[in-house]
Amino acid sequence: MESISRLPFSVLKIDKCLIDHVCETRVKILVNHIIKLSKALNMRVLAEGVETTEQLDVLRKIKCDEIQGFYYARPMPEAQFIEYVRKSDNHKKL
Repeated sequence: MESISRLPFSVLKIDKCLIDHVCETRVKILVNHIIKLSKALNMRVLAEGVETTEQLDVLRKIKCDEIQGFYYARPMPEAQFIEYVRKSDNHKKL
């Protein structure tokens, strides 16, 4: 059996069930420690299911690397996604 330390993980994904409550003190502490441990293991951290500005603010403060969720956009068909990205890129160039 292979040691977990030898497995080629590069990203740790924090489940939405924790993100739903990340503004609560105890959960914020837990997520903060998950992020610190992941970074100590040279792993990036992705939080899934971010839906509110408050959740985003907490995750930014505790240095989560990547955010995904309805806060940014709902799932969409490929063509709509391509247009969404194009508009986002144009906005950044202004």
